[in-house]
Amino acid sequence: MSQVEEVLQHVSELSKAEQLRVYFDLHRRLQEDVDQLGFLKLSEDALKDWDNEEDDVYNGI
Repeated sequence: MSQVEEVLQHVSELSKAEQLRVYFDLHRRLQEDVDQLGFLKLSEDALKDWDNEEDDVYNGI
């Protein structure tokens, strides 16, 4: 049994109220991860200026 299947089995044994709480908590946590990835993606363009040969000297610092 995979870890996901194991977790789902345990969740299915919870009361409906506890299942709902797990669902909303998982959703919130996953949304935080998505938000962080979104901010990283947005910052890519701002950091492009430092991706050049002249600044490679600073990569070893």
